Amino acid sequence: MNLQFLSAIFTLFILSAASSAEVPCPRPNSTLPTSNYADLHRPKHFEVKSGLNYSYIYAEAQVNRPTFLLLHGFPSSVFDWRYQINDLTDAGYGVIAPDLLGYGHTDKPTDVNDCCDWGSGLPNKLAMFYPNFFSSYVFVSVPYSPGAFDLDAINQQTEAIFGYPAFGYMKFFNETKAAEVLDQNIESSLSLVYPRVPERWQTDLCPYGTAEEWIRKERFDPLPPWESEHDREYRVRMFREGGFAAPLNWYKSNIRNIDAEDVAKVPPENIVLNKPVLFIGGDQDYATRIEIMQQVAKAGKESFLPDVEVKTVEGTSHWLLLEKPREVFVLLDGFARKLGQNVTDYKMP
Repeated sequence: MNLQFLSAIFTLFILSAASSAEVPCPRPNSTLPTSNYADLHRPKHFEVKSGLNYSYIYAEAQVNRPTFLLLHGFPSSVFDWRYQINDLTDAGYGVIAPDLLGYGHTDKPTDVNDCCDWGSGLPNKLAMFYPNFFSSYVFVSVPYSPGAFDLDAINQQTEAIFGYPAFGYMKFFNETKAAEVLDQNIESSLSLVYPRVPERWQTDLCPYGTAEEWIRKERFDPLPPWESEHDREYRVRMFREGGFAAPLNWYKSNIRNIDAEDVAKVPPENIVLNKPVLFIGGDQDYATRIEIMQQVAKAGKESFLPDVEVKTVEGTSHWLLLEKPREVFVLLDGFARKLGQNVTDYKMP
């Protein structure tokens, strides 16, 4: 597996402490960032061996501070990390935050084989293939789960427990027609994914067929209180320019287990995360529910997650990074401080 295969849902890794106190990336001002946040941290670009180009934000850490690798999710970009980028860099932490394949200002390949996975699957693979790169792990809204993805089984289990399939919408996202449907109804699509009330997911996103119905009928929710019209316009513009075809490939590759052959080669000992692990979830997330994260952590303590803890940000949904960014920073800062000096110096080449 090559590191060029980067993709996404909210997940965060703590990498390591930087070796220099100099911070070439400009510090953000004290105001809450909006969609012009890129002016505060000028994006950089990097071309991998395959020819794909990545856009990313990099801020070097101060001495004895770890660096955070921030991986966003669907249908986001580095934009959704804007509050954390400001808070972390203000506190002296380093940040590497890429627009992942298909998103933002990074290339948008339409071949599903260019994508190794979506969601928490990316950090899962990074942790298993490159364990020495990281000093600890934070999974936001989606827990670590190293096994093969079985969509039907997960939907059956969640429907039996919660009364609805938590990932029924993925059936639609896996269809060839999905990208065209979303492209033709961008505002409606984003209104469903970023709804005003978290319960919208339980009724209109997660159950089978409801997401496609919502989008085809061009239904809308008012903006949530944590998103401005300016921010929503920024999201709409990004998808008018780039479309949904490439981002949806992460769902397709995950459901189809595109990288199963590579995963089968992972040494069994690499599946165990023998480093500190933090799960952070919202109590109003109706897809990747906090109960699921708690159950994974409980089971993991006996096997693949010997040093895991779970923190709940109350009153938040899947988008807790945007809803209560300060609370999230306090958790990240506290977790990083517990590591002390048990990190390896890291500096971006």
